[in-house]
Amino acid sequence: PQKAPPFDVDGLLESVAHFVEAAEQESRAKQLEMSAEVPQGSSREEHAEKLRKRWVDDRVRSWGLDLARSHGWMDAYTFSKAIGEMLLEKRKGDLPVAIVRPAGITAALEAPC
Repeated sequence: PQKAPPFDVDGLLESVAHFVEAAEQESRAKQLEMSAEVPQGSSREEHAEKLRKRWVDDRVRSWGLDLARSHGWMDAYTFSKAIGEMLLEKRKGDLPVAIVRPAGITAALEAPC
């Protein structure tokens, strides 16, 4: 089997930043459209801004989950942990580093002996 190329964590972070910026710009373009959905009132702009932010959050969350799964992780949480570990490994220099993760905690019918 052929070995997979090394994971480019810096390139990934750059693409995340570009995606978030693009989503922000797109949401600003849609803000007028979103404000039409908001009932009339003194807090119309505030409500429209909340809708815009929610739209960006949903968009980025969905993209992040798709990205995580495309790289073999089951969710964005495990993917973000892996990214953090890769960044630490790449940028630690000569500093010795140990990554310690707590054991998973699950429900039990009885306490362990």
